[in-house]
Amino acid sequence: MTAPATSGRRVALAVALLLALVAAPLLAGAPAAHAAGSASRAVGFIEDAQNSDGGFGAKKGGASDADATLWASVALLAAGKHPRDEFLKNGRSAEQWLVGHLGAYGSLEQLGLLALVQNTSRLGASAFGHPLEKIEARLSESAVRADPRGAAFAIFGLLSADSGSARAKARAAAQSLLTATTSDGAWGPDGNADSSSTAVVLQALAATGVADRDAPQVRSGFDYLRAAQINDGALAESTRLDKASAAGSVSATAYAIQAVAAFGVPPIRTQTGKTLAQGLTDYQQQTSGGLTSKGGQYSQVPPSVVETAQAFPAFDGLSFRLAPVKSTSGGPDAARRRADAKRRAAERRLHDTSQKRESSGSSDEGASSGSAGASGRADPGAFERATAGGGDGGSGERGDRRERGGRRAGAGERRAAAETPADGGEEVTGDVVRAAGGPALRTRRGADDSGLTNRQRATLAVGGLLGLLLLAGIALERLRPRPSGARPLPTEAIVAAQRAARPFTRGAAAA
Repeated sequence: MTAPATSGRRVALAVALLLALVAAPLLAGAPAAHAAGSASRAVGFIEDAQNSDGGFGAKKGGASDADATLWASVALLAAGKHPRDEFLKNGRSAEQWLVGHLGAYGSLEQLGLLALVQNTSRLGASAFGHPLEKIEARLSESAVRADPRGAAFAIFGLLSADSGSARAKARAAAQSLLTATTSDGAWGPDGNADSSSTAVVLQALAATGVADRDAPQVRSGFDYLRAAQINDGALAESTRLDKASAAGSVSATAYAIQAVAAFGVPPIRTQTGKTLAQGLTDYQQQTSGGLTSKGGQYSQVPPSVVETAQAFPAFDGLSFRLAPVKSTSGGPDAARRRADAKRRAAERRLHDTSQKRESSGSSDEGASSGSAGASGRADPGAFERATAGGGDGGSGERGDRRERGGRRAGAGERRAAAETPADGGEEVTGDVVRAAGGPALRTRRGADDSGLTNRQRATLAVGGLLGLLLLAGIALERLRPRPSGARPLPTEAIVAAQRAARPFTRGAAAA
């Protein structure tokens, strides 16, 4: 074999190895990007499924019902959307539907979700029928044992109130859950274990901090979930079902993803390596973005609004500890509240300016700014007079100072208006209330503005380094002394290697 042919094969082999090294981790990072797209399509399906009365049906176009509207509201809150702002053409919102059908919510799960929606959206407890009071009245130890899943959602509702007494009641209920395991070491209604109940209870234990990942109940709970995983990566509702033929449960799979994130345990995988997230994605329709346990990506079965809403937080790596979401509409009295807030902010800033001037000894300037004297009370009409640029019509230094003071007060009012919420209350920063060991309304993926995850950026950097090393090796190969009659590497092989490495060197430079 000639020297050029041997060298060309070496270059081709090096390029193939480089591509394999770089492509493998990039493909491994693909599920995260796929999950992001899945979350976006899922919430889009939910928004499109809203009915003209503001509520949601079990299927798109179906009559509005309590569970679908409640779960859709939870998913929209997880997406940062306020139920008051989800309006349709006739102005009916999800909030209005919920408030108008309070009699439909009676179970612990429903009351817990209702409290979660009410507290997260900062809406009045009276309008929602005081769900926390109903939870506290019903959350007995016997109720916890009879309905562990409902008790877990009631715990999420209590924690959403963010009060010491509610947290204490939530921890007490979680302690009862620790002693309510079934003979399988899991949880379920009336002692019959199922995957959904087990996964939700595990989240509640993490959120309250009553157990860590090494607690016997936590270990046995995750053992049950691993045993319930079927061949497509999803979870069946029971470990007693055949792994090859059993149907997966969207809700159980989604809850299990959240439980794994909450405790930080190793991912649950099948023997072939399929993860829970991959299994969940297989139940999402490609066309609509909705999910149903009765069909796959290309199924013609109508998706379920409830199951899609239950899956959304898991797609984004979120827990049921929701951060507050602020309404952008503010409701019918928003204009009045905004005007009042602006007026109060202007008076506060004018008062502060007046106090500063008095403390500097400029009594004349303090009088011209509209101060009410040594008491420090601001004149309600001072802001209007100052911003009008007139006052007593004086000129000179005092008039200039008054004009500058008016400009400062006007700028302060504009800043206050920009910073003041629509409801005139305290600003909601959106900081996440973290669950123990898990996130809350925050994705677990670290990404920059380019949309690349940290893992993909690192992979591109490594790929770029390997590409540079390959080019250096080719250069050394060309410089190496050769026997008489041998030819250097063919130009076309070098060009091919450079073209193969170019995307990765660019990625390394960008990273």
